[in-house]
Amino acid sequence: MVELANRVGAMPAMRVVQLTGRAAEMKEPWEAANPGFEFVPLLYGDVPWRFPRIRRQIIRRYPQAPSGYLDPKGEAGVRKLIAKDFERDGVLGIDPDKEVCVTNGVLEALQLACAAVLNPGDQVIVPTPYYFFFPHQVARSDATMRLIDTKPENDYKLTPEELEAAITQKTKMLFLNYPGNPRGYVYSFQEFDALARVLMLHPHISILADEVYFRTYFGGDSHTSILAAAPELKNRTIVARSLAKMLASPEERAGWAVGSSDIIGAMQQQLKAPGSWANPIASQLAIQFALSNREGTDHVIDEINGKLRQGHDFMLARLREMRFDVSSVGAGIFLFPEIPEELAGLIPDAAPEVGVDTIGLSSSERLAWFLLSHGTAVVPGDDSGVPDCFRVTFALDVPQLEAATDNMRRGLQAMGWL
Repeated sequence: MVELANRVGAMPAMRVVQLTGRAAEMKEPWEAANPGFEFVPLLYGDVPWRFPRIRRQIIRRYPQAPSGYLDPKGEAGVRKLIAKDFERDGVLGIDPDKEVCVTNGVLEALQLACAAVLNPGDQVIVPTPYYFFFPHQVARSDATMRLIDTKPENDYKLTPEELEAAITQKTKMLFLNYPGNPRGYVYSFQEFDALARVLMLHPHISILADEVYFRTYFGGDSHTSILAAAPELKNRTIVARSLAKMLASPEERAGWAVGSSDIIGAMQQQLKAPGSWANPIASQLAIQFALSNREGTDHVIDEINGKLRQGHDFMLARLREMRFDVSSVGAGIFLFPEIPEELAGLIPDAAPEVGVDTIGLSSSERLAWFLLSHGTAVVPGDDSGVPDCFRVTFALDVPQLEAATDNMRRGLQAMGWL
């Protein structure tokens, strides 16, 4: 037997991966056994609407695409467009050569930033609930997470007092994700300023900000980046963005990172390894099109956000009808309902229909496996550090959300909750 690296064991189990695979296996047989009903998972972080006209316009640029080995940190013209796009959010003075790099989506940007900053034994402050892939980025650097349980009275956002109390000599990084996955919270200019006052007292701490949902705002607010609110932190901050949610284009793997020239330089150094370069066709042409054609892309963004508003309002009402405590959001694509204690006591300890023994699991895991046998799927809150909640997407058309919540209602009725 091969002895694997300790960091592999430090990577937490991904319940969402297990459920996604099982849901794909169950869809066809479940629908055959339940004629007239549709199996609709609520798992995915994908914005599902596609815009062929955008793909066609990107393809038209292919003949002009550069050939041969490209600049591993991204073509100069693309980096200039990224710097200019940040000006739209009030982030001024970004140097395209030293403070920008193109990556294969946001996840690679997070991984490269962690690898650039973290050493074994370092601590990363992570507010809960967190994006469930982030623990893997920390584990790959042999670092550890120091979790902060955020509070409902603060809209589940990190406060300066909580941040100050969590900092130790081992603290090397603060991870922020806004609009939040899974809670959809956003930080105001004033809230970032208050956090920055604490961080200015601790110059050994870098900031890693995941802004992948930076254009998915449908509740009236507009995006505030930490680099706009606290430019004094730029020399130790990295902000990561992509087209995945902005233009519903996850297949393009088009991401980018902006911020500290020291960290960006270290990220660019890693990107010089063959095989790490951002795809010149799928990624850089897509970014070039999206950021140079603002009128066209803003129209698509508005269309996406209109659909998200419809999905949010429908899903919020349905969940509240089913007696879940769930907060409204104005950004992102998820809701994060809490599981009442009374309901937790009703959830069966086994889900034989899906072949899983759930004895000893959290209430959100048991609920997830139970609902899977009733035609829908949710993400247990354990994956985000909050085991008494679960995550659902509202980034679907209303008829699909209706089918999913009808299945959920029948399952809850079967256990005696409704």
